[in-house]
Amino acid sequence: MSNGDSKKPLALVAGKGEKLREVTEILTGGEGYRIETANPGKIEPYGDEPGCVVTDDAGLIEEVDGDGGIPTVLVSDGSTRVSDAVDAGATEYVETPVGDADGRLLRRRVERYIQDTREGQNRRGETEPQIAKRRHEAFFNDPDVPVAILDTDGNVLDANPKSAEYTEGEPDDFVGKPFWETDLWGTDERDPIMEKVRRASEGEYVGYEVEDTDAGAKGYVGTGSVRPVTDESGEVTSVIVSPRGATGGNEREAELERNRDLLKHTERISDTGGWELDVETGEQRWTDGTRGIHGVSDEYEPTVGDGIAFYHPDDRGRIERLVENCIQNAEPYDAKLRMVTADGEVRWVRTVGEPVEEDGEVTKIQGAIQDITELKRHETQLERYEKLWKKIPVGVCRVEADNSGRFLTANERMVEMTGAGSEEELLGLSTDDFWIDEEERKGLAERTEQNGWVTTERRFRSLDGRVVWARITVIAQDTDEDTVFDAVVQDITDRHQREEQLKKAQEIADIGSWYKNIPSDEIHWSDRLYDLWGVECEGSVDYGTFLEYIHPDDRGFVDSSWQEAKEGEPYDIEHRIVRDDGEERWMRETADVTFEDGEAVNAIGVVQDITERKQRENQIERRKQQVEFFNSLLRHEMLNSMTVIRGSTRTALDSLPQDHCVYEDLTRVYDRSDEIVDLINRVRSVLRRISGEGRELAQKNLSDTVEKRVASLENRHRVDTRLDLPGEVYVEADKFLGDVVDNILDNAVEHNDKDEPRVEVSVEQDSGTVTLRIADNGSGIPDERKEEVFRQGVTGKTGGKLGFGLYFVKSMVSEYGGEVRVEDNEPDGAVLVVELPTVDGVTRREVQG
Repeated sequence: MSNGDSKKPLALVAGKGEKLREVTEILTGGEGYRIETANPGKIEPYGDEPGCVVTDDAGLIEEVDGDGGIPTVLVSDGSTRVSDAVDAGATEYVETPVGDADGRLLRRRVERYIQDTREGQNRRGETEPQIAKRRHEAFFNDPDVPVAILDTDGNVLDANPKSAEYTEGEPDDFVGKPFWETDLWGTDERDPIMEKVRRASEGEYVGYEVEDTDAGAKGYVGTGSVRPVTDESGEVTSVIVSPRGATGGNEREAELERNRDLLKHTERISDTGGWELDVETGEQRWTDGTRGIHGVSDEYEPTVGDGIAFYHPDDRGRIERLVENCIQNAEPYDAKLRMVTADGEVRWVRTVGEPVEEDGEVTKIQGAIQDITELKRHETQLERYEKLWKKIPVGVCRVEADNSGRFLTANERMVEMTGAGSEEELLGLSTDDFWIDEEERKGLAERTEQNGWVTTERRFRSLDGRVVWARITVIAQDTDEDTVFDAVVQDITDRHQREEQLKKAQEIADIGSWYKNIPSDEIHWSDRLYDLWGVECEGSVDYGTFLEYIHPDDRGFVDSSWQEAKEGEPYDIEHRIVRDDGEERWMRETADVTFEDGEAVNAIGVVQDITERKQRENQIERRKQQVEFFNSLLRHEMLNSMTVIRGSTRTALDSLPQDHCVYEDLTRVYDRSDEIVDLINRVRSVLRRISGEGRELAQKNLSDTVEKRVASLENRHRVDTRLDLPGEVYVEADKFLGDVVDNILDNAVEHNDKDEPRVEVSVEQDSGTVTLRIADNGSGIPDERKEEVFRQGVTGKTGGKLGFGLYFVKSMVSEYGGEVRVEDNEPDGAVLVVELPTVDGVTRREVQG
């Protein structure tokens, strides 16, 4: 808003509102003005007269702009009316929030006001009333604000069109007459109005309220104000009269009211509304329908930029461009956009704008708005259905029902199944081009016309020569022109091929099969199924006969499973049968049920004799029970007995001197009892694994366990050890982890034939796996014995290891989820390698040494 001077003019902010400075920044566009804040009446300290004043208090306007020469913008939160702004002497009025569009319009008007002032507030040949009219142009041209300008004697100098709505005449009819003698007033009100004009001519602000019934045959009740306009010297040069509101009624007003009601009713039932934008002033007018679409009350008055502010942020830029293009290039627009109502609901609207031109310049935009949310929802649904129709993984098409069988529509899957290159190619063809048997096509068409719909399975040949098996559902549809067939076509070629393969597999695998027609209750068994069930071949059987062969204890289970299969549940069961010779056999049955229109129509089943498998499972269960028995025997009998032996031996040792003849023998018994208890616990661990009994595992520090066990080894044997351990590495194990390490270490020493046995132990971690390596310098283990040493019962030096010890190691490592193996050591000896999963694959702490 630069005025061309090198020094920026002052924009004075006068008032207490928090948003005033923000509004001023929008108004000035962030350039051209320096913005200062002042208290009322404190203009002089700034040294310059302000270029404009922005305030939120109508009472301050007179103080900061006593001479009326400064453009003043009254900012309101909606509580101050336009007429109040006129009464206060404001040149501009705006309601918050103020958008960029509001700012641009206000800047144009303020700049024009300043330009007029620069050219001389008393232009040569311009009267003071003309100056007053120019100063209040924004309100004088407002179609909703009545304004009249009087000279100091009370004669009407000018009046806007709105003021004439209260009479039967035109504004020019008022000019030259004393204001109180115009048709605006009844006889009883003329003297009071004349007195109020006199007081205003003397510099007093005067309000009025009148009630009249004979004014211009159009009675009304109204309120308003009469205020003086002064020049630079403070002398009253003219008077402005502005009614705040009026009510009245004659035939013309009644007709207008009826038209308004009709418009309101029409807008309500059609979800439409009208609007108008004054390009010059930026003011908007909304009909009640427009207010309803925006979700505001009928009393709501839109401000500059309100229309755009309601649009969705993602669409706001587009509507701004459309409006700007309409103003600049006189181009109408018609757009579908989103808006956000006053209560936050996102709605779709169609908005139309038409430019109104005067002398080649767009002065107004008149338009309409329509709520199209429901229409948009239906369009979205239609688009979704169209996408679904095109992309659904089954063929869908419409063909003519007459003998031509010409394709009318087809989706992508239908085009693909027929081998056509495109939908256009397929639409030029007939179903005759694909049927292998022409009589099948005719028969299908006849049944469809008779029954209304048909479902069947048939073959057809695609354009590229493939034979396609399809499940086809055809429905007859009557259209305005003729009957057509709508078809859903599912490619079942793979299923048909699997059925053929199943038939061949049954012949090879010696299994039985059956086919059941559910509505007729006929079950057809294959020859092999008759053999499996020990029944003489007698053709088809029914469901009741089938159930008679089921073991009585399994009959209820089989029956309920079949009933569930007919409802769509899987059919894969195991049950016993009783053959004609009385032998019981175990069978596994699976079936594939076919449905039409939700009803089970047929089923194909396969039967396999699993008697031998069931016998093996029973043997395993009995063995498990035996293992559990021996485990219990070891726990309750042997462990308890060893506890008694150990305790008695300890008591005897404590009561005898060490030089007693049996003391050494008792010591060996006591030590051996500890070894037997340890051995029993190891055996029980292996038995638990064999029986499948779960064991609670916990996190164990492998590095710490290895370090302690190696130290114990050094105390028990004369051996050279070398350790290479990382920090704390945790694995899932139990209390026998140390025994596993002990067994490996002891084997490495006890069966080492070197004079100076050496054991090297290392732990490495990589990608969630920890590897324990225990290497010795003994004679090693031949390749053919590397697997055998882990078997139960292998013992002696021949194998290089202790029998149960390594069997125990392998069993426990497997329970921990790991693996164990033997490798060659270089240059001599063997390496036992144990791989275990780490906990989270994380090394928890690094240690030295």
